[in-house]
Amino acid sequence: MQQQLIDIAKDFEAFSIALDKSTDITDTSHCAVFIRGVDKYLNMTEELLDLLPLTGATTGHDIFRELERCLEKSGLQWTKLVSVATDGAPAMCSNNVGVVGLLKAKLKSFGATGTVSTTHCILHQEALCSKSL
Repeated sequence: MQQQLIDIAKDFEAFSIALDKSTDITDTSHCAVFIRGVDKYLNMTEELLDLLPLTGATTGHDIFRELERCLEKSGLQWTKLVSVATDGAPAMCSNNVGVVGLLKAKLKSFGATGTVSTTHCILHQEALCSKSL
């Protein structure tokens, strides 16, 4: 199934990713990477790309390093990345050491001319709000 997604993703004209870091009941951290892409015929694909295991610290650098491996293993071109959605944690959103900041720096090093849109996932805000009610 993942190979099918990788084959489809090679034809993406543009894609976006959503990242969700969580910790399971055994205190192991994971980062789910969802991808949404569109090809030249405007066919849209949205799937779970990978579930990244995070060992030890879960800093922005650690998460970014695993994300780099994931995207490169999948054969996705960094310059086609147009949007990133995260859970809003500092390790994800910080402009200096968060995943978003590191992504923007990587794209700049490739000479990408467009900007990457970043979004704080509304579901996390809703979950936080419901806990306080």
